[in-house]
Parts: sequence; C-alpha cells; structure tokens
Amino acid sequence: MEITASGKAFSCCPSWTKLSLGSVKQKTIREVWNSRKARHIRHKMYRGEWKKICSPACPNIQYYKQWNRPIHSDRTDTAEYITPFLLEELKEKRDSLESSPTVFALSNSTVCNLSCIMCERKSQKDDPRLVQKIMDDIVTHLPTARKLVLTGMGEPLARPDTRDLLISFRNTNPFLKFDMITNGLLLPRYWEDIKHQQYHDLLISVDAATGESYERIRTGGSWENLLKSLDLVRENSGKFHSVTLNMTVMRQNCREIPAFIDFAESFGFHVSFQRIRGKHGDQNFFEDGDTMLLHVLKDMIAEEQMKTRSITVFWGDLSDFVSGDSEADFRADKKGLKRYLDRFKTYCEIGLRR
Repeated sequence: MEITASGKAFSCCPSWTKLSLGSVKQKTIREVWNSRKARHIRHKMYRGEWKKICSPACPNIQYYKQWNRPIHSDRTDTAEYITPFLLEELKEKRDSLESSPTVFALSNSTVCNLSCIMCERKSQKDDPRLVQKIMDDIVTHLPTARKLVLTGMGEPLARPDTRDLLISFRNTNPFLKFDMITNGLLLPRYWEDIKHQQYHDLLISVDAATGESYERIRTGGSWENLLKSLDLVRENSGKFHSVTLNMTVMRQNCREIPAFIDFAESFGFHVSFQRIRGKHGDQNFFEDGDTMLLHVLKDMIAEEQMKTRSITVFWGDLSDFVSGDSEADFRADKKGLKRYLDRFKTYCEIGLRR
C-alpha cells in the first residue's frame, strides 16, 4: 500500500496502477485495504486482466520488455514480501484479505531539505494531522509487515515522522526491513542514530555526474556534501541489500548519462534512470519532441548497453521510449507521450525499490 499526500492509497506506485484503493483520510488502513475498489483490483488480477489495472510504466513490465523475463504467479512464494498466511489467501483467490499489507510506501509528505527543479511536490500540500494519523495506523501493522519504504515524496530524514521512526522504532519483527529513497545529504548527520535498523534497498537521487549540473538541478544541495555522504554509504554498504544512484533524465543532464554510470560504478553502486515529468521550462525534451536530442539519447544508451559493467544499469522507461528506429517512430511515440508522462510520477525512483 502506497499512501500519497492527498490521503489516497494505492496497491502499487500510483504511476504504475490505474486505480486507487480509496482514501485513508476518514478510514483506517484496514478498511481501505478491503474496499470495493481493492477487491475489484484483486479480482481482475486473479483473472489475468492486469492490463486493465497496470500502467506500462511499471518497472516489472519494463523489466520484462528489456530482458524478456516475466515474473510468474506460480513463483509468488519466493517473493520476500509474501507471508505464508497471505500466500494461502492468494492461492484461494480471495479478494477480501484478512492479511494486512506487507509493504508500505509513504509518499504522504512534501517536507524536504532541497527544492529540485523537476520535483512535483510543490503542487502538493501537507496535512500534518493526516501525516500523524497515517503513521500511527501504520505502526500497528509493522509487526506483520515485511517492508516499509521511506519515502516516495519529500526526504525521509527531513520529515519528522519518518526520521523519528528510524531513530526510535524498536523492531521486534525479524522480517521487517526499511527501504530508503533519499537525496543522501542528511545521512552523515543522522547515521549513528538510525544505523541500528534493518535496511534493504537504498536509492539515492543524484541526477548528475558533475557538481555544476547537480547544484543547478538539486537546488540547495552541495556536491561536496554529496560526495561525503556517498563515501559514508560506501563504508557502510554492508548494511544494505543494494545501493542505487538515480537520475531523472532531462535536458540539463542527459548528455552526462555515460559519466553518471562511471560515477556510480566508481563507488560500486547500481544505477537507475527515468524520464522527467512535466514541463519545467525547457527541461522536458521528451515532451517537446526534440528529435535530435532523442537520437543522441538513443545512441548513448545503445553504446552503453554494449559495455560490460560491474554494476546493474536499470534503464526504466528510457528503454521503452528509445526502442524505435526512425524519426517516424519518435513522432508516433510522441502522440501518446503526454498521457504516458502524466501517469509517470517522478518518484518512480521508487521503481527501483520493487
């Protein structure tokens, strides 16, 4: 269950699914988890009608397109976030579940220490009482949860609720782990206070391979401080299942893609990409249909895909977009691109946490 600033809850990242489960403003997580919409979604998925529920932006769908490796339902029991009790309910194809959500993602606060040029959080408004209500409710579900993702909106170490949870929560559930989606800059300040938690994936939003681009894109950030944070993460990399640096690709940074991969590889970190969403001046060359730059991007990716790397490079929706072979392909893709981008929320940086 992912919860947004508006209080809407989703059974996946909001940009990967076409339907919400409902709102937790007036209802509990338990009530929304088995709402009419939730049961409808499960019914469709059991019938294999996932195209009516899922958006092509989903990284699992992109993974299938890129490597032709589907995730089969008969291997559900191997998924780390599926509990034995939930597995039995799924095998019985129950659309109303006694099991609680096993994965929570908090995209419900815009509090952040940066003001990035492509961030969508400025269009959102915080409701502190709702934020606290959600946290109080989620904590009651953590004894049976498997993963808590912090966060798809804002900065987890700038948000008081998520920062305090990482500092003070005493985890008695051996299966519960934390994913963090962060700009990384506050890690040196709080690491000693939060390092006792069990972590899984760490995704650090960097968006640049040079200090000049970084400080232009991530307003308020310091390249020097970022490097110190990345050194800290590398020293403590054993605390994480994986560490990934993310780039939201835009006009400012698109030519830095090869250097960005080199940069991440120098630390031993993986890499992920996705397109910018929204106009943001002239930064969205995808939506503008800048054919020349799109061809440059396509050539860069093709060249990078030929290289042998010691890290994993996840191209996200870039692979899907640059798969055409001509200008006509780009023009054809452009017709549906605005609609596609509207569904593709920037914080699918979250994509990687799946």
